[in-house]
Amino acid sequence: MEDLRKQIRSKTIGAKATFKTEIIEYDDVKIEVRQPSVATRAQMMKRSRDTSKVRSRASGKDAREVDAEDVLSTLDYGKMQAWACIYCAYVPGTDETVYEEQDFSGLLNQPSGGFVDKISEAAMNLMNVTPKEDAKN
Repeated sequence: MEDLRKQIRSKTIGAKATFKTEIIEYDDVKIEVRQPSVATRAQMMKRSRDTSKVRSRASGKDAREVDAEDVLSTLDYGKMQAWACIYCAYVPGTDETVYEEQDFSGLLNQPSGGFVDKISEAAMNLMNVTPKEDAKN
């Protein structure tokens, strides 16, 4: 049993982390979209919540006790798109991000169907996050 545990650990936590990437094109410019770490994804989701919709406060639970349903029901998709651009868009082949936190408002004010949608869609796919589909259900 211990050997199996060691084997599982060596193939998971002990293995080199490999992050997926996708090169997208927008208006003849290439942008590298990278899969974030679990910690970065959690931060993006936390920063994307509309806290005015937190149900746990009304139910008497401690507001710090948040379950997955609370997170999904309070997720602001536009904010999530902007944070996805900030955290996941890179100059191809470098470690330089394209956008910075100061660009958040500017990203939110872009036309729908434009580059924010294109970058964030690729990022969401790499994160296994589907807020659009979750919002429909």
